[in-house]
Amino acid sequence: MNGSDSEAAIQQAAKIHTALAQAHLAEGIKMTASIGVATIKPGETVYELLNRADANFYIAKESGGNGTHG
Repeated sequence: MNGSDSEAAIQQAAKIHTALAQAHLAEGIKMTASIGVATIKPGETVYELLNRADANFYIAKESGGNGTHG
């Protein structure tokens, strides 16, 4: 999400998370997701951005999964 602040990015991730949770794939099958959110900081490389997003993903996962962290 180019040009988004952290709070807007987290809100968008929460919307995606909700949509996935409400998806009906097949009878009795539920979809879950752990989402890590990060926004680029001035002077930061894409590599650093992706590392922070990845770290936030693992925090979401280790916090019980099926959530968003950023």
